[in-house]
Amino acid sequence: MRKAICPSCRCRTASMDSSLRRNDNSQRGSALVYIFIGIALFGALMFAFSRGGSQNTSALSDQQARIVATEIINYSRSVESAVQKLIAKGCSENEISFQNSVVASYNNTNAPSDKRCHVFDTNGGKVNWQIPPASVPTPDGQYIFTNSYLFGLGTGVGTAGLDIVIVLRNLPTAVCQQINNTLKVTKTAWRTADSNNIPIEDNSPNFTYGAITPTARFFVGYFTFGYFIGDTESALAKDTLRCIKDDNTPEYIFIGTLLAR
Repeated sequence: MRKAICPSCRCRTASMDSSLRRNDNSQRGSALVYIFIGIALFGALMFAFSRGGSQNTSALSDQQARIVATEIINYSRSVESAVQKLIAKGCSENEISFQNSVVASYNNTNAPSDKRCHVFDTNGGKVNWQIPPASVPTPDGQYIFTNSYLFGLGTGVGTAGLDIVIVLRNLPTAVCQQINNTLKVTKTAWRTADSNNIPIEDNSPNFTYGAITPTARFFVGYFTFGYFIGDTESALAKDTLRCIKDDNTPEYIFIGTLLAR
């Protein structure tokens, strides 16, 4: 005998099926909304990130340029202080070593084996090797420790006049300006300056570091690599740190005196 089906039960079942379908459609719709919101937020985040990255590499604010300039100046001064201390402790000029665990070819065979004359060693100057700020796109990828003639410092003549210096190439304009402003570089002592009021190196032989491979410039105890930097005016004698414009390239270059001879 077949069981009778209640008409009201059939209605309730149909109603429940319809409700379930509506809930399922609603859930799918909500999921799509969340997906679209997520895509929109991700796009906004990527836009903000790419915009910030572009600002960091191409257009530094005054505050950012000042921070970068201060980092470069402080690092140069810390290395200079270490070199001066090593000289005071009895290391000769030829024994000063910039050998480190990061960049090869700085080995100075004149330096004592106990490394007491090594700038970047705990037995010597106790300075940590430091890479340039990320916003400075230097083609060398590092600070260069070399020797050059800095007019206005030391004797300035012959190999006896070569100074030990730290060099950082291809600085952003704003950073170069902040370095000179912070150091109060004697701009009036330079014969020429560019449109950004940055002194142009204008001596001969030309100061073109890019024409020589980095390893050929490294100071390894011998004073043989000598480019002239700056002018002959005596007012420059106090500018032991400076940022200049290379006369042969569009580069702005930071020069820091570590040992004037």
